[in-house]
Amino acid sequence: MKLRILASALVLAAFASAPASAMISKQDLNSTLNSATASGNVNGVINGDTVTLFGVVDSRYDVNQARQAALKVEGVNKVISLVSTTR
Repeated sequence: MKLRILASALVLAAFASAPASAMISKQDLNSTLNSATASGNVNGVINGDTVTLFGVVDSRYDVNQARQAALKVEGVNKVISLVSTTR
């Protein structure tokens, strides 16, 4: 679990310096992600048309829900999921 959190932090650091795409709204993305999962603990980092998801959710179902929700956000063409589950 600690390794996944560390990996998520490293991805955040790597993407934090990258400019966010003008087409993808970070606020819209995170709002969509949090409403798509029961636990609402998923966030995304935008790099061009790619979104990297991170966080911890209750089940694989929530991981898949977050991934599908991210793909529905305008401008997103690829999703990389680093979301882990508690089960």
